[in-house]
Amino acid sequence: MLEGENPSAGNGGNILYRREWLEKCIQQDGYAFDESFNSGSSEDWELVVRLRQRDAKLVYVPARVVHLRQTSPWQHLRHQFTRGVGIAHLYLAQR
Repeated sequence: MLEGENPSAGNGGNILYRREWLEKCIQQDGYAFDESFNSGSSEDWELVVRLRQRDAKLVYVPARVVHLRQTSPWQHLRHQFTRGVGIAHLYLAQR
């Protein structure tokens, strides 16, 4: 990681990738996003790891985010569980 680089840069949700970097991943790996990850469960982080391995520069631009959707505690827990499963999958994929 470069000095001053933010390790959080590249966390999906609202991210733009240069087409040439995605095409490079497709050319070298056969895919951009790893479809073995369930939707919304760390496939973005796995892509970021591969991009960093290829020396892609990731830039974090802080911006205020307002969440307008209200969720119940149950929905929040279900979402967190899905994230946890994705993180475990990411860990196993990177070993």
